[in-house]
Order: sequence, then C-alpha cells, then structure tokens
Amino acid sequence: MGSKESFATLSGVLVATALVLLPALRVSAAESGSGAARDGGALVMASCVEGSPPLVFARADLRALLDPEDRERFQGAALSLYRVLDRSAFAPVQIMLWDKGPGEWVYVSVLPVDGDAQRSCFTATFTAEPFEFTPALIRKYFPGASRT
Repeated sequence: MGSKESFATLSGVLVATALVLLPALRVSAAESGSGAARDGGALVMASCVEGSPPLVFARADLRALLDPEDRERFQGAALSLYRVLDRSAFAPVQIMLWDKGPGEWVYVSVLPVDGDAQRSCFTATFTAEPFEFTPALIRKYFPGASRT
C-alpha cells in the first residue's frame, strides 16, 4: 500500500472512531495575512478531527460535490479498496472531487457541522488515482479539464 493510500486509510479509521466526540470548525475564508491566502483569497475547511490541519482551497481550484449516484459509487469503491473502513462509520454526507494541484485529483469526504449545511468539516481525503471512474467524473463535472 502506498503512502497516500495508507494516509487515507488511517485517516478514515481515526475519523470513524472519533467523529462523534470531537468538535469541528467552520469553513471560512482565509485571512490575507495568514499565509494561506492565494489568488485573491482562499477557502479553508477544517478537519473533523481536532488538531488535524485544515484543507486550503485556492479560489481558482476546481472542486465539485458529487451527485448522489456518484457519491454512492465512490463510497462503495472506497469501502472495497480500503477494507479497514467501517461501513457504518464511513458515511459522509457529501464527497467532493478536488484538483489539489495540476492534475492531482483528490476525493474529500465532507460532513456538516452540527447538522448545519452551511458549515462543514472533512473526515478524510483519498487520492483519486486508484478509482477507475475518476476520468469520467472529471469529464462530467469539469468539461474541458485535463486528467493530468
């Protein structure tokens, strides 16, 4: 298992066992003096696991929430690929497909904070490479974007 896959698996397991007990933070705009702001500002999504670093999205980053059918397809594939994930605990409300860097596609599992759809945290990230349907989803959600 590669380091990226190991991180996703470990992260998913840790989150699955600790989600209910840990507080989450709000998705917010990064302050321009924070060092995280790029391209006129950035969006920050906190981890659902206290003490874990947030994800920082440049405003220009390609990202989209998967529709319910694609979300279920991803969840089934992730559970099959990462057998250590507990089926009952790995139930993100949303899955985001994100172009983290030039051609570095990542799936992000997202939960609302305290049931508030306007505030979210992430539970795990998964490199998109192992999922054979990723190129089709990139074409569907980002017409004209290249895979790499």
